[in-house]
Amino acid sequence: MNPSPLTPRHQPRHAAVWQAIEAVLGVDFADICSKSRIRAIVYARFIYTNAAFRAGDRITVIARDLGRNHSTALYYLRGYDTEFKFNPKFRAMARAVNNLLKP
Repeated sequence: MNPSPLTPRHQPRHAAVWQAIEAVLGVDFADICSKSRIRAIVYARFIYTNAAFRAGDRITVIARDLGRNHSTALYYLRGYDTEFKFNPKFRAMARAVNNLLKP
């Protein structure tokens, strides 16, 4: 039986990104795939979407990872740019995750 396209994956595609997000924000994979609107969880979705997109994943694949549709994933991608530009706290979190991901 095939899972619904909006069913989140049980294992993250980009394990290093999830681990970095969990280390910096304290948010785990199950929380990110939940319907929660807690700010830290939404920021974690923004950061994951941006990292996965930069890694070459298509928006539909990223959306499936998160249990969302493609338009929501596009919102997260645009939201990352806006938050990074105007929100110093988010910028610090995103930079900390990116620093953990650097080889």
